[in-house]
Amino acid sequence: MTNLRMQQSLLSDVSLYNMFKKLTNEQWRQRDDKWEDATWHNITGSKIDLVNGRKFGLHYDESGKLEINTKIDFMEDILQRKKLIYGKQGEYWQINDFGYEKFPDLGQPIYYTEEDILNADGSIRVRNVKIYHIFDKDSNHIQTTEITPDLIKDLQNFKTTGVHTINSLFELHSALGGVFCVEQKNKEFIPSEFNNQCIARYMNLVGSTADGRKHLSNKKNINNGRYEDILTQEEYSQPLKYLMISMAGNVTSDKSEQTMVNPKESWTDDSELTT
Repeated sequence: MTNLRMQQSLLSDVSLYNMFKKLTNEQWRQRDDKWEDATWHNITGSKIDLVNGRKFGLHYDESGKLEINTKIDFMEDILQRKKLIYGKQGEYWQINDFGYEKFPDLGQPIYYTEEDILNADGSIRVRNVKIYHIFDKDSNHIQTTEITPDLIKDLQNFKTTGVHTINSLFELHSALGGVFCVEQKNKEFIPSEFNNQCIARYMNLVGSTADGRKHLSNKKNINNGRYEDILTQEEYSQPLKYLMISMAGNVTSDKSEQTMVNPKESWTDDSELTT
């Protein structure tokens, strides 16, 4: 289920893209949640913060004081200094940074990316365009350079409108270029899976302490003169790993021809998967 194959299936009667959405669009914040609890998922009980939610690879001094903060460095931790580009038909954008911005009238910050607009040859035409990532109730992606009063109102009325910022792995994938992710090779842009690698890094980095407890580890390891914690799953959870379906059954081995685990219509309709 690659980006290219999903892109090619957008107009097909058997849509890999539609299935991918069902597998990865588990919403972190449910529509009956309070806005102030927007970063907490009611199934995992874990706070999901794609900017300041780093819980792995943290350094402490001898007294146990944290030497660096928990901010995820998008260029270093996620991109690892590689280029993340998306686009089609001669219009391309390069994502250089990822963050969120707080607004006085909202209880939840809005995620954004900072992007360069590229020419067809990969040279930069416009630098540092700030793009906010909004989604409607059906997870259709809305990219905007301005948070208007009407948009603020829709976001405030989330329970009614369903309008929200990034709220699932599917929506994070969309914000990072979606199925139109590309890479430049020999002065041409070709399909790429790089944004999926970036999402895997978020899944590994974003964490929360088990049962909401404070940091527990007493195990230390010296690394270049610094004390580095040896973390375990007993102390920290990685909630993003629980917010997707890795396998969905579409057939049954029962020779009595009982109803399939997921009917063939699952590829094209909006029904939820049964497993």
